[in-house]
Amino acid sequence: MDMKRFLVCVFISLIFSALAFSQKRYFDENCFRVKITKDIQYGENKNFLGTNVQKLYMDVYEPLNDTLLQRPLIILAHGGGFTGLLDKRDVWSIDQLCKRFAAMGYVTATIDYREGFFPDISNPVKAAREAVIRAVHDMKASIRFFRKDADRMNSFKINPNLIIIGGESAGAITAIHTAYMDNVSEFSNLGIDLSNIGGMEGNSGNPGYSSDANIVIELCGAINDTSWIVKGDQPLVAMHGDKDGTVPFGHDNAFAIIPLYGSSCIAERMKNISIDYAFYDFKGQDHVPFHIANDSVLYMDTTVTFIKTFLYPKIVQGVIPYDEDKDMKLFPNPARSGFSIAVSKDLKEDVLVEVFDNTGRCVYKNKYKNYVNQTYIASEFFVPTSNLKFGHYTVRVISGDYIRSEKMIIRKEE
Repeated sequence: MDMKRFLVCVFISLIFSALAFSQKRYFDENCFRVKITKDIQYGENKNFLGTNVQKLYMDVYEPLNDTLLQRPLIILAHGGGFTGLLDKRDVWSIDQLCKRFAAMGYVTATIDYREGFFPDISNPVKAAREAVIRAVHDMKASIRFFRKDADRMNSFKINPNLIIIGGESAGAITAIHTAYMDNVSEFSNLGIDLSNIGGMEGNSGNPGYSSDANIVIELCGAINDTSWIVKGDQPLVAMHGDKDGTVPFGHDNAFAIIPLYGSSCIAERMKNISIDYAFYDFKGQDHVPFHIANDSVLYMDTTVTFIKTFLYPKIVQGVIPYDEDKDMKLFPNPARSGFSIAVSKDLKEDVLVEVFDNTGRCVYKNKYKNYVNQTYIASEFFVPTSNLKFGHYTVRVISGDYIRSEKMIIRKEE
């Protein structure tokens, strides 16, 4: 190559570098080309019949030639009514979302989850709810898959503290229940027996890592009970057609079977308890207009713009809003040989500490006596975990009318 052509190449390279640098990462869609890796197995579990083991796969989209070592992750689930007869993980709408957000600098993934169920004539609602639980267990396994990889090989260069989950229709129902159905009693209220399905976390793979998400993207989805969303829970961005005849916009039956609270009810709950949220209603539109409406491409543009506008300030800060009003904290979390409970509220009575495993069984109980009527101020109570198996637990502290619960992860000693 002669010197003139060399200089031209250098000049063009500098121009493209300058253009790339000028793009606003996590907002502009032309920051990167996208690399797609298909058919990555993240877990496995028994199929809905309970007869065979179903392997679970995902497709991962990454910004090409990106030098960052920690990128935010978005995990998405497709729709299809949990039937297994309609959409798959490479459906157009989810593929579009994954590609467009990966081009902004996110790592994105579209996942399989176990579908199919036989509506029990005597209890069709229970059959549908069990299908939701199977999907929730699978999505949790996918979250753990990425955290496990980040802890070991860091193949996908994700930030394990910036994991966003979401989906459309049944996938949105899966994501919102993954995030907010986080108490054993909530499963019990649905008539779900956790003892044979791996507890709250399930048996779909990658145990020992947190399945908590940091932000939720809910597209035309719904939740069984809005009271499950409590102060301090994850921020949420929701979009829904106000004429949706499949998944309710308000409170009605989803898929003509299961009673749920749709996006308008979820947004109202978020507003009432001061959780960070954004809600967009597609005026006059039916189900998933960004997927099946005549102008689906235009609705997809609106969807991407609304989501990225909500996410951008949170991602660039690198911090997820934290509930400063919490007066009980567990640390370290995850824990190995033990953890401490710090309470900043004045406690004037005996303090009972209980630890429950994810089936609801109490595995630790200890009462801290108030022998001299002293006041516990910013007290710390240590809980040994040498006799506890690795997994997810709920820690409850009771002192008079003071009752608080928090989640704790116990990991193996290495």
